[in-house]
Amino acid sequence: MINSYDLMYFIKVSETLNLREAAEHLGVSQPALSHSLKRLETELKTMLFLRRKKGLTLTSEGRLFLNKAKLVFQEMQGLQFIFQENYKTQFEVALGLHPAVAAYMMESLLQIKDLKIEYKFGLSREVTELVHQGFIDCALAINPTPHPELILRPILEDQFAAWKTKNCNEKTLFFDSRLFQAQELLRELNKKKFHFDKLIELPDLNLIAKMVGDGHGVGLLPERILSMATDKFLPFSDKIKTITDKLYLIYAIEKKNHQGIILLKDHLNSSRLSFPPQKAQF
Repeated sequence: MINSYDLMYFIKVSETLNLREAAEHLGVSQPALSHSLKRLETELKTMLFLRRKKGLTLTSEGRLFLNKAKLVFQEMQGLQFIFQENYKTQFEVALGLHPAVAAYMMESLLQIKDLKIEYKFGLSREVTELVHQGFIDCALAINPTPHPELILRPILEDQFAAWKTKNCNEKTLFFDSRLFQAQELLRELNKKKFHFDKLIELPDLNLIAKMVGDGHGVGLLPERILSMATDKFLPFSDKIKTITDKLYLIYAIEKKNHQGIILLKDHLNSSRLSFPPQKAQF
């Protein structure tokens, strides 16, 4: 789906026919601008510019689309003004996050006034890629890989470790193999010669927490998941290291003025979420 930012960037590049000049005027990076144009061409399934040594040239399809784009962009600006100024409608944002992150963040997110959130769930690396590709506006992601086209704002820290309850079955281990933290801790457990009769992979951290809480085994989990449970969880062993998880709000540079993201960012900055929180004692 074509978004207003891609239209705006295309129109500015069409006026200047110079990526560097257009990027400076728009206040975005040149790679981010190039990515926006490529995304638009992919969406339209046609080439809008010819890349020459002397600069850019609009193709015939590009000239035809430019006329339509200006009209559509003007209409979109008019509609935005009407709804924002006259009817005070909610801002909207498409937000990606892991279900486990949603478990402890949802209560805070629901408190944001004048913001309608469309949720997209997936692994942190998956929702990060959706942000990069422009399919969603932003994401709350654990340990995202830095990228020159993305802004990463720290929200809070957590501790990923091996946990148990008193008198639990210490010969069964529950984990989600898709998470690199779990893979790292599995290597650590093997290195320290801990043996388990059963290794059970579960695709849901909350389900793992329940299994551990019910005494069925040891679980590889972030501490914040455990903080919502009534059971008393204990570190499995002081010989096993913990992994520090960092939660970030991420969004593309070109969306730094997106009103929905600004509302979300302001709320997270002013909320009671701590960065970093009190770490677990081992």
